[in-house]
Amino acid sequence: MNQDPSLAYAPFLPAATRAQRLADGGCVLQSGHDLIATSTTVFGWLRDWAVKQPDAVFLAERDGAGWRQITYSEMLALTERVALRLLGAGCGPDRPLATLGRNSIDHAAVILAAMRAGIPAAPISPSYASKTTDYTRLTAVLGSLPPALIYLAQPELFAPALAALTELGIPLFSVERAGPLISGLADLPAVDAAQLASAEAAAGPDTIVKILFTSGSTATPKGVANSNRMLCSSQDAHATVWPFLNHQAPVLVDWLPWHHTFGGNFCFNMALRNGGTLYIDSGTPLPADINITVENLRAVSPTVYFNVPAGYAALLDQLECDPELAGRFFARLNFVFSAGAGLPQDIAERLATVASTACSRHVPVLSAWGSTETAPTSTIVHFHAADAANIGLPVPGTTVKLVPAQDRLELRVRGPNVMPGYWRDPTATHQAFDEDGFFKTGDAGRFKDAAEPSRGILFDGRIGENFKLLSGTWVDVNRIRLDALAHLNPLARDVVVCGHGTDRIALLVFPNFDYCRTALGDTAKLNDAQIARHPRLGNIMAEALATHNATSSGSSTRVQCFAILCEGPLPERGEITDKGYINQRAVRDARAAAVTGLLSGVIDDCSAGCSPAYPVVQLRGAASAPAATIEPNAA
Repeated sequence: MNQDPSLAYAPFLPAATRAQRLADGGCVLQSGHDLIATSTTVFGWLRDWAVKQPDAVFLAERDGAGWRQITYSEMLALTERVALRLLGAGCGPDRPLATLGRNSIDHAAVILAAMRAGIPAAPISPSYASKTTDYTRLTAVLGSLPPALIYLAQPELFAPALAALTELGIPLFSVERAGPLISGLADLPAVDAAQLASAEAAAGPDTIVKILFTSGSTATPKGVANSNRMLCSSQDAHATVWPFLNHQAPVLVDWLPWHHTFGGNFCFNMALRNGGTLYIDSGTPLPADINITVENLRAVSPTVYFNVPAGYAALLDQLECDPELAGRFFARLNFVFSAGAGLPQDIAERLATVASTACSRHVPVLSAWGSTETAPTSTIVHFHAADAANIGLPVPGTTVKLVPAQDRLELRVRGPNVMPGYWRDPTATHQAFDEDGFFKTGDAGRFKDAAEPSRGILFDGRIGENFKLLSGTWVDVNRIRLDALAHLNPLARDVVVCGHGTDRIALLVFPNFDYCRTALGDTAKLNDAQIARHPRLGNIMAEALATHNATSSGSSTRVQCFAILCEGPLPERGEITDKGYINQRAVRDARAAAVTGLLSGVIDDCSAGCSPAYPVVQLRGAASAPAATIEPNAA
């Protein structure tokens, strides 16, 4: 397939595939490009750049109005001092280091020091210890390691959890002493330089250098063993299909958390592998934090930008009304990249429109697909793809198998990017792979064009998220969510699809309150709850969803009713992940009363996040034909 000439300024390899059709209707797919492997250990990247460009800035973080910076040579020296202490305190290949905290220079130094010495670093979600009073998940995750040490990057965040942590009997430390229960780095014993050199020499491609935990959205989090081979092959694959990375050191402004594979492996390692600079953004896609990201993007123009759909939705609200910010953001941007959840098509189109206005050129909106178990990239877009759901083609060196499952095709992966297994869990490891050694992801995909696989794969949702109606018909949650969001744009930030075990599809709608106020012409500054139960907003959303229903062919795709939530997703209940996307199952579980009321026709539980004064919006005639009007139930 010919490459879009508009991408010439950021040359990608053209789409190329090798496809083998299977008798059962599946397919085995490989890249038509060979993997150009250059790396054997992650820490080797740091050592190489410390020699090649010792004074180049590797990481920067906000320090008042300016930035605290650390160069490659400074980071190399810092990791030596930390690694000597980690080994002296008893860490080793079988005794990991656990870390808790937000992204920071010091946090990066501790993780890289562990990797240097062949010690598995296990970054753990701070929300397990800072946004809850139930530390069951925290203690379960730590118990599955168990670590020799726990590093607290910002000890003050975890003061309420200290009792639970100290009960585990695992020493706690931070770079600076932070209280009587926490040691400073200097308090840890140290080994001599020869022991560190020996540990570093023993670390090779198959050494486990990181343990990342799955999100736990559908089960207890599992520790994924990340080897040097996984992490290096993944970055080498990126640079193979995006070869400009080998010649243009990337500049990132990035908030994605390092305890997730997207932020910790994809983004962080891209800067490190290619001698780039990563500006640590302490903002998030949440309304309260997006201004932090905006100010950082005013200060630094990235060359590549990574985010999740919720992040782009929040950022677009700013870019569309601030031409100066948009100009700074797109000034030298090679592409914008979305992953973590399906990007609604309207978000991709809005990004393209703002970019063309801001910089008078086409800025590609790219995506990829993978998981914690695949380091993370399995497929990636490196060609023109107009469809935001296109997750690209297998990265070089990786084989993707599409296997019939239910009414779709499950994506399975084999290659150097795939984990050797779950940490100390042989049963889960055995169950994760099929008879041919492919990792069973549980995600579904379909070809953009079955006759021409090189046009890419479309993400088709999580097989485990789908459910059946009473008729026995499967409901494709991902497709309905994306289509509903496209029609509700920009009134809704996200929707949750409900209806398991019933005869109808219903939606819980998280509104974009700022846009909803504009749509209502609100001059009285109604509060969020008043906006959510405003009858005219229900009518506007119902008219939008009627256009969705007009193209829906049956009960498995037609929305019959919805409720507008008067509060956003709550991180402490797990409704929104650390990466900023909605956990559909967690929302349904946390708001079970709202879901029950929605499906039965009346919501009268205000604590469920729905207004009792305007409980459910029924789409008139939805059971038999689309309609553009609504009939609210009585309260």
